[in-house]
Amino acid sequence: MPPSASSPSAAPDPTPPAPPAATGTATARPTPDRVATPWRDRGFRRVLAIALGAGAVVAAALWGLRMQTLDQEWRLLRAMVAAQAGQADASLTTVVSLLRSTAGELRRGTLKPGSDDARRLLQARLGAQPALRGFWLLDAQGRVLTHAVRDGVQLPERPPAAWLQGPERLDDEGRPLVAIATPAAAPGDAPPLLGLRLPWRPEAVGPREDAGPAGGTLLVVADARLLDGAFTRSRPDSDVTLGIYREDAALLSDGQGSGRRSGDEGGDHTLLSTDQVQLLQRLCDAGGPGAQTAELQRHGGPSRLLVAQRLEQHPLLVVVSRERSQVLEAWRRLATGIGLFALLALGASVWMAWRQAGEAIRRRASEAALAAEQARQQRAGKLEALGTLAGGVAHDFNNILAVVIGHAELARDAAPAGSAQARWLDQILQAGARGRAIVERILAFSRGGAGAPARRFALQTVAAQVLPLQRTTWPASVQVHTVLQAPQAELLGDPAWTAEALTNLCQNAVQAMPGGGTLTVALHLRPVERALTIGDRQLAPGPHVELSVSDTGCGMSEAVQARIFEPFFTTKGPRQGTGLGLAVVHGWVEAMGGAIRVDSAPGRGTRFVLLLPCRLADGAAATDLDAPAPAAAAPAPSSPPATGTTGTTGTTVATDATGTTGATRASAAPYAPATVAGTPPPGDHRRTDDDEDSPRLRAAAGLPQGEGQCILVVDDEPALVEMTEELLAGLGYEAYGLSDPVEALTRLRADPQRFDLVLTDELMPELCGTALAAEVRALRPDLPVLMASGWGGAQLNERACGAGVCRVLAKPLDLATLAQAVHAALRPQGDAAGTAPQPRAGG
Repeated sequence: MPPSASSPSAAPDPTPPAPPAATGTATARPTPDRVATPWRDRGFRRVLAIALGAGAVVAAALWGLRMQTLDQEWRLLRAMVAAQAGQADASLTTVVSLLRSTAGELRRGTLKPGSDDARRLLQARLGAQPALRGFWLLDAQGRVLTHAVRDGVQLPERPPAAWLQGPERLDDEGRPLVAIATPAAAPGDAPPLLGLRLPWRPEAVGPREDAGPAGGTLLVVADARLLDGAFTRSRPDSDVTLGIYREDAALLSDGQGSGRRSGDEGGDHTLLSTDQVQLLQRLCDAGGPGAQTAELQRHGGPSRLLVAQRLEQHPLLVVVSRERSQVLEAWRRLATGIGLFALLALGASVWMAWRQAGEAIRRRASEAALAAEQARQQRAGKLEALGTLAGGVAHDFNNILAVVIGHAELARDAAPAGSAQARWLDQILQAGARGRAIVERILAFSRGGAGAPARRFALQTVAAQVLPLQRTTWPASVQVHTVLQAPQAELLGDPAWTAEALTNLCQNAVQAMPGGGTLTVALHLRPVERALTIGDRQLAPGPHVELSVSDTGCGMSEAVQARIFEPFFTTKGPRQGTGLGLAVVHGWVEAMGGAIRVDSAPGRGTRFVLLLPCRLADGAAATDLDAPAPAAAAPAPSSPPATGTTGTTGTTVATDATGTTGATRASAAPYAPATVAGTPPPGDHRRTDDDEDSPRLRAAAGLPQGEGQCILVVDDEPALVEMTEELLAGLGYEAYGLSDPVEALTRLRADPQRFDLVLTDELMPELCGTALAAEVRALRPDLPVLMASGWGGAQLNERACGAGVCRVLAKPLDLATLAQAVHAALRPQGDAAGTAPQPRAGG
């Protein structure tokens, strides 16, 4: 946990113990009322139970009526199939008897094939059966010996071959049975006819001179009414269908009296497939005599109720069917009416109960939402006020700190090496460096992420560089486990601020384990498939990366968790924390559009889970903490360094003067001189440094040097003006300082060509730095303007860029930053193209 919110043994938690909580939230907000839904209202549940019971009774009654309707239909279909099977059986028995008697006469020789008596006999037998159309007596070679045709019927003398088809079967005694062919069309427009044939053979009585043919075939053709009967007139509804099938599943009749339905027979869902007919035949064989029922579909059509029965005396199957939807149509209309009435009646009752229960809930919910919104606004207002106050204090303190550090550095430069005076000055400079780090943390909180130039970077790259540097400052009793598995996750933001946030989280965790423990840092991809709410933050669907930092330390109570992200809140003792670490983390997460979840309980350790929206990039990420930021298309200010420190000895991650982000190690050794820029000067001064042995000139060795260019320095702190003049003089420039921005503008208007560069502060009375820069650019568009500010508000970068400022520098300045910035601003445009340093946030 960061220094601002851990609970180490140095400062016990002042709040009373709270029950262990597995999950904390990023901000304190009201807990939702668990009875915030009408489902939990007792009166509503009572009404709902009654309504459901009544609905169940109505549904059961309707279901019973449905089953009764289907049962009645099954009984009707069984009766129809039994009647149709009996009629077909009787008709076929009559025709078979006719054929057998004729074959017997031929076999005994009482009937002579080809004689007139034979033709008259055949004609008479046709007249006795109305369904018969023709009668043929054929020899073994299929030649017509005798034939007769019903009066008024046109049939060929030689029967078509289709009428002579059909499987030949023998009875148990080995005698041939009548074969029935499938309906075949006769020549002309006559409807299809059934062919029934029976082989015959004369008795063997020895050789005779008048012996007739040695056998042949008897053929009778009949229309479909022979099997259909009067089905089309007797069926109760037009959707009831009939099918009569042979043993090989061939269709002999479809109940229409024509032997075949019109249209495409293969696509007719009322006709059964071969597999379905065979299934029905197996059902009849297994079920014994009588009708068998089934429910099947044909060609993806509607489901049909089928009743099948075999003929008693012939190998045929009779099937009667009807669509189930037609059977249930009347029931469906009745059920719809009753169901709608019951639904409306019961729904009205439930709705009234719901409305009554919901009114009280909505009232409580609106009151809770109003309270939560007020709390959120109060918190936001408090944070904004604290940020503004902190920024203002940091600005003033920066000016004071710059004077102290600058003059101490000058004194240290002049002090004899190894003297007591040098040691005392080193202590002053070390204290100044710690003060500067604290100011930078306050500024990072006050900015809240606004104004920092965003760029894409790989979070795993930042973590991989920060963690090894931090590890060297932690106790050996702390074991560190890292699981970084999101190399393709890229964030859009400030890498330095990201390093600061990760440093604070890790430092907070380490300080929560004074006796040692395990620190785990994990990075994983976690896609969010639907809107996700964590605390008071809502995450949109899309790719996200999850960063978790967990420890095995002392944990936190719920009361502490509610305040851990408040600025300046800390559970540590004096001089052990500023209370800004987690506030900076919280601001960074919100600026990145993410959310924080805290899982902690006293004695069980703490786990911070950060869920951040990201972009998935192919290949390794290109962003590195030690790599320079990409050159901007146009000069734009950027953010001041965000640093994370670990006391007097630790790791500092900052944005350096060239706009790069790096990790440098702060040392507890004597303060290195010439690292902090001086600042203010009073009144109207002009400073040069012609002494080649000047300590400041010696300190500037190796830095870019000026060639006597005249620089106008404007700051409302006279001490800073004087300090900056001395620094610039030591770098080889002619410095001209003023503490009044109005007077500086007057001097510029009087002689615009006198100065080669303007270096100004932002917050000054009467005329701010951005307004001064705008006036300067209006007078001389080619005159470069630099700005140095300790704090200029959240939108300083945008304002400075709009005013034409080349670059914004963060106070307190160090000599290297000042030398490089001035040198870059004074370089000719042709030389500076593509190599100008990046802007840096002035804070």
